[in-house]
Amino acid sequence: MEKKIDYMTLGRDGVSLMNEFDAYLNTLDVDPLLRELIKIRTSQINGCAYCLDVHTKVALNLGETPRRLMVLSAWKDADVFSPAEKSVLNLVDHVTRVSTEGVPTEVYDDVRLYYSDTEYVVFVFIINHMNAWNRLSISMGNRVVK
Repeated sequence: MEKKIDYMTLGRDGVSLMNEFDAYLNTLDVDPLLRELIKIRTSQINGCAYCLDVHTKVALNLGETPRRLMVLSAWKDADVFSPAEKSVLNLVDHVTRVSTEGVPTEVYDDVRLYYSDTEYVVFVFIINHMNAWNRLSISMGNRVVK
């Protein structure tokens, strides 16, 4: 797409609702670094450069290490993530690719080794909301600017 569409103005009410949901998700008890890893991994899968730029900066400001961010796309083979984090990253991969992979019971069971059902629901909300932002951003022509 060559031309960016000003969806922030043209779709003001919808963007406002998306931002309200962001605010709600930010009130939930989730480690801020894990929240950003979820957003970054979702954006990697979807190829949203704009969201990757935004959330990588947020993660770094929260104290995430450049090393972990550099290997996030290969999280399965990176020993810098805990088993609990890997369970959530696996959930991200499956929910984001739900149309081709589904979410197997084993993925749920693995997450449940470390987190409650409520936390599982919160993770799925964050993943789905980030997927929505990615799709909105990409389809409207958002770009990373110099």
